[in-house]
Amino acid sequence: MDPNLLAMMRQMLPKDQYRQLTSNPAMLEQLVSQFSSTSLASSFPTQSIEDIERQIKETKRRHEAEKRLPPCPAQAFPREMLIRDWTQQRKEQEKAEATPGAQMVYQTYCGIKKSFSQTPLSALQPVFLKDMLLRTTHTGKYLLARIVSPAVLMAAVTFVIEDQLGRAELCSIYNELCKGVRTGPDLDVLYPIGAIMAIREPTYKSASQGPGSLVRVDSPTDVIVIDPSHPLYSSNWKTSSPSRSLPTDWKSVGNGFFAQQKFRLAVRTYSRGIEAGPPPDVLLLHHLNRSAANLKIQAFRAAFRDAQRVLAMLDGGVPAVPTAKEKALNRRAQAEEGMQLYDRALESYTTLLEHAPDSVAAVEGRRRLAAKREQSRTGAYDWVKFFESGRVLDDSSRQDIADYVGPIRVTRVEGRGGGRGVFATRDILAGEVLLVEKAFACEFPAKGVITLSLDLQANLGYSGTQSQIVSTIIAKLRDDPSLVDVVNALYAGDDFPPPRDLPHSTTIYHNVDGPESCDINTARIEGVCSYNCFGGHAKVKAGVKNGPNDLGSASPVDSDSSTALFVRASLINHACAGSAFWQIFGDTIVVRARTSIKAGDEIFVPYVSPSAPSSDRVLKKHFPTAPCTCALCEGDRIDGPNNLKSRKKILERIPILQTSLRESYGRQRGPTPKDLRDTQALVKDLEGTYSSGRQPQLRLDLSQAYHLLAEATPLRHPADATKFDSLSLLSSGLELDLLPLSSSPSFKIRSLPFFEFDNSGAFFLAGAARSLEQGRDREAARWVAIAIEMEDMAYGGGKTMFKARYGDLVEKMAIRDFIERQL
Repeated sequence: MDPNLLAMMRQMLPKDQYRQLTSNPAMLEQLVSQFSSTSLASSFPTQSIEDIERQIKETKRRHEAEKRLPPCPAQAFPREMLIRDWTQQRKEQEKAEATPGAQMVYQTYCGIKKSFSQTPLSALQPVFLKDMLLRTTHTGKYLLARIVSPAVLMAAVTFVIEDQLGRAELCSIYNELCKGVRTGPDLDVLYPIGAIMAIREPTYKSASQGPGSLVRVDSPTDVIVIDPSHPLYSSNWKTSSPSRSLPTDWKSVGNGFFAQQKFRLAVRTYSRGIEAGPPPDVLLLHHLNRSAANLKIQAFRAAFRDAQRVLAMLDGGVPAVPTAKEKALNRRAQAEEGMQLYDRALESYTTLLEHAPDSVAAVEGRRRLAAKREQSRTGAYDWVKFFESGRVLDDSSRQDIADYVGPIRVTRVEGRGGGRGVFATRDILAGEVLLVEKAFACEFPAKGVITLSLDLQANLGYSGTQSQIVSTIIAKLRDDPSLVDVVNALYAGDDFPPPRDLPHSTTIYHNVDGPESCDINTARIEGVCSYNCFGGHAKVKAGVKNGPNDLGSASPVDSDSSTALFVRASLINHACAGSAFWQIFGDTIVVRARTSIKAGDEIFVPYVSPSAPSSDRVLKKHFPTAPCTCALCEGDRIDGPNNLKSRKKILERIPILQTSLRESYGRQRGPTPKDLRDTQALVKDLEGTYSSGRQPQLRLDLSQAYHLLAEATPLRHPADATKFDSLSLLSSGLELDLLPLSSSPSFKIRSLPFFEFDNSGAFFLAGAARSLEQGRDREAARWVAIAIEMEDMAYGGGKTMFKARYGDLVEKMAIRDFIERQL
């Protein structure tokens, strides 16, 4: 028995109840297991990769052991005691969340088979808890249940339910999007005591420890809320209905939540008002207000349907306030714009302008649509605004732009996991924009909460946003079921049928007249996220170290990155030495050509930087049987395992040298002779691990070593320092032709570095500063011009972007006046 859980229970339970339990070991063991099965919040520190690997191994072992056990009945737990204990747990959870600076940490798992129902409720037969078996999904059945305790939000929403016979059990609903909602009164709005639900084909399972049990729901679409109009609402119950007071004016309550920016609660409250069957004029207002709230949570199809309902009611003569039609038209147009149905949105904004000639919303909407049409046609954006928006990781960084699909096409490719790839439709130059795409779903870091998810399929651990995005995607699919086929067409691992149809290569269509509901396979969504999600970090100005961007490889210790699913970008296959690269700005990805690409060639991007801690495990996930065949990986195989092992050991010296150099510059504003000797030895040893025939551009691990050598070079030898910085960039994939200074231009950039190009321009600015010290102004001007062009190729925005990103750095380097003359 877990002593920590036992100690916690001793503090939480009344003394007489605790004494009663300790005298009944079987009951005590079961209660402990009830608590342990709910992923209680803990304060465990950030876990290492080794910790994650051990947890995955242990979780797999328990899971396999449980699968070998036969189904059996569960021991009934006293109803009142379970309700009382869970109510106490709710108080403890509220107290923990209210603690200043509290960081709530939860754990769950993904990457295994999970049940979900595809059978309509009308085709199922009822089942009671007494007849359900542990370790069983009750196919062909539904469980009618009523909430009888307050809910607690952790890795799942958990509460006590009872069936019609009065038997109680814990129920955990996973993957329900409760963004912005905490355990407390707000959660009660979504899961009120007394609410009735039907759980389709429920899964009854043992708790992770002990003989306890719970009803686990992995797909929220399995839960059907039974409202007063449903035939099951009037079912007979052995126990009396829990008493609760209901509002008499649902609209006012919903408006209050809207004013507090609690939009999910507002949506639920307006829905309750609609379910209550109010008079037509009140019903119209509920739909009108719910449309506005749905827009706020980006439930665009629901917002569209509410607005349409209002317009139909107005046409039918239902009385309303004078501004009702104007609001409904505006909200319909906004919903259509949010679904990227730009032609329909333009028509709606035009109708709004005809109805209300002074409508600012209509004028602004038409202006936005004109700009978006131009963006989708040309791929021209305000890149500086992109960068500034991407400097934070929250909802304010979402871009209000249209997608752009450049000279690329999706083609089926046999032998790939996803069975397709992205190819160039014409010759492409380095730096060209290939794709700009808003995320299908995007999650930013949540304050005060970290959910660690163990991926048992990929043997990876995810924290923070990588764990949350599954719920976000499911919520979007529930809002617009027409998008289910789009997501299901993405590769989700070998456990699922390979996608047969290609997703749209130009437009992801929403169907406002499509199905109203769907059945979602959560395990498949988890697989899609595991193989396709991108991770992003806040953009920083040059001279500041930025974190590595990983595709589907959020570090177990990294809870400060965003996670996003981009449908089109997901179709681009991996190569460590990719011909293109990607960057994330808020909720938008930009893919650019790293080097020139010929028409008909397949385009590749690196999913993960080789220097990222998760690199090996991510590549093993994407290449489980055959290795990556890019030039970098082929070069490593030619070098051989012994050289790779030696190289890895040599690279461990870099942090020590970095520390020594920082201390030297701080102590005497320059490197020491020992710094130079140690760094020269590092470079020599690393160079010895590469085969003689390996191209200079494919010696990636030498990049950082050469840069350290530039920093360790005595200040009286600036030309040598510049040479080593140039070698650093050359080793990382930069292809740069230096032409005579008398030429115009005096250089040509043929390829950008493979990785870490955020600060590449700083190397050339350092070269400019060294040239200025020696009075070689023309050479300095060339270094500045190279830095500006590299910045434009990587980010766009030209000189304006250069100022935005490098302004602070050039000031620090005391070359601002010279740079201003060049600009």
